[in-house]
Amino acid sequence: MELSIAGMVDGPESSPFTSQERMARLKDYVSAWEALQFQDPETIKVREPCIWNMTGGLLSYGTFDTGHGNGSATTTNLVFRKLASRTRCIEGRVWSYDVPRKVYLMDTDLYQDLLILVTMDPTIEAQCAIMHISLHQLSTGEAHPKAHRPLIDHEVAYEIVEPNRCFISTCRNYVAILCYKMVNSDDDQSDVHVSDAMFCIYDWESGDLAWCIKDSIRSFTFISESHVLLALLPNSKDSPCAGVLAVVNFIDQHRLSCYSVTTALLLPILATNSVAYDISVRSSPPPGVVGPSAAFPDPIPFSTAHDSRLITVNLHLHQSKQFLFCIPLSTIRRFMGGEAQVVTRLIDCVEQGLPWESWGPDGSQMTWRVGQPAVCYSWGNRCSVERTGQVWRSRFPICCDFNPLLFKQHLRDIQTNGELENSSVLIDNANTNGTGIFQGDMSTSLPCMMKRMPGLFLFGVVMLNEDHLVRLTASVDNDGDIQRFDIYQIS
Repeated sequence: MELSIAGMVDGPESSPFTSQERMARLKDYVSAWEALQFQDPETIKVREPCIWNMTGGLLSYGTFDTGHGNGSATTTNLVFRKLASRTRCIEGRVWSYDVPRKVYLMDTDLYQDLLILVTMDPTIEAQCAIMHISLHQLSTGEAHPKAHRPLIDHEVAYEIVEPNRCFISTCRNYVAILCYKMVNSDDDQSDVHVSDAMFCIYDWESGDLAWCIKDSIRSFTFISESHVLLALLPNSKDSPCAGVLAVVNFIDQHRLSCYSVTTALLLPILATNSVAYDISVRSSPPPGVVGPSAAFPDPIPFSTAHDSRLITVNLHLHQSKQFLFCIPLSTIRRFMGGEAQVVTRLIDCVEQGLPWESWGPDGSQMTWRVGQPAVCYSWGNRCSVERTGQVWRSRFPICCDFNPLLFKQHLRDIQTNGELENSSVLIDNANTNGTGIFQGDMSTSLPCMMKRMPGLFLFGVVMLNEDHLVRLTASVDNDGDIQRFDIYQIS
């Protein structure tokens, strides 16, 4: 029960801990996150231009060496920082190596000793490029021994350069890549045009293409080892709803001319003059059971339960407003048991989708007073949010935990001992009264545990994993632009 309240599961049987030792470390872990006290951070400054990635307890970044004097990048210098954990007995480690090409995207999986790099070659034909997906051992940079094809080529209709967008995510033996071309908006903001994205999923071990589609997808996240949640942004002619969260079983897509949608959850209906121009979804860690790694054999006593998942949805509107929806995975799972829809376009799932009123008010928490970060990062049931107050420019960052067992325990503690000092219950009952964004007024009532973070987090993007908070800020020094990572160890 204590593990479930913490959103954790036991570590591998090979971990050299007795039950009493695991329980003692778990109590220390829970206490550290309840107190949320910050020591001086470890600070890393990375020169722009750069790429970076944070997956669990691994922070990775790369800079480019223009060795030929013509300004073209010939080498990517990759650095990997495995973050230490006091309560979970993880040793910190730093290593690096060079890749003799410009890397545009990367993703990592510490427990599979996996590094996935995406490089690109433009083709002779205009508006076309070849994307190279290479599979490496994270620890050495060598070709991954489980990859039957260490290099996979995939053609896309445009290069992975600004302002075009490209995203990558790994889930066990699958890697998914989403690319889409930015479309300049015209003067008529009510006429939204969403370019079709290229979304593909490969089995990186076999090298086989599991699924590929071109549709109005703007973001995605894996929610099981066979299901992916796709965030769809309708064109103005398609639907008045603000967005669609479509769940697809990507392993069970065998038809060429149509698609099977497991379930579709609709966001609220927009008011006549409201226009949504972007949507993003996030959740971590990847689904599935985490096993020990020979390359990184830390004796972990416990780790995040794979079903302790919070999906965060950021909805951006042309009125300079941003809405954040926090949705537990359990909410989505409740609607995955029905008959699947078969559609010729993914956005057609709107016709039989679940309206907001049937799932959103009780199954999510909506916040519209959120800060500037375009995405909200989550880990397990936790997320970090920058909220704004009623007063102009009043902002305060908070850490939220949507674990229902933790919430119920806290209510019992309040009834017995009164309000605790280090944490508080947030039953937001957020509503859209007076915003004029959606048709009618709406509210949500999903509760969570909330803890304000110190003022030092007022600027920048805050990411989190099992043991750390990492603040990312852009700044300038005498030599140019830099990305600054401040790493705060919590547990």
